[in-house]
Amino acid sequence: MAFRNREQAFLRRYSGDARQVILGLLEKYRASGVKELQPKVFSISPFREWGGAFRIQNWFGGAERLARALEEIQERIYPKEEVAV
Repeated sequence: MAFRNREQAFLRRYSGDARQVILGLLEKYRASGVKELQPKVFSISPFREWGGAFRIQNWFGGAERLARALEEIQERIYPKEEVAV
């Protein structure tokens, strides 16, 4: 996947569990689009089996950091300079 190759430094910022979540999110995005990069995604597999949003947010250091990671993933997939009209 291009994101994974291009964003190695971004991925290295996160621990193994958090990185696993990011890679899972990218797989969901690949299959279903950007709508899968919303917090509700944590209620479906495989995130549900990993403990859902409550447990996963701890892997990121809290809810705010998880939310920021989701935003940053979207920004890295769709850089503002490429989306600008």
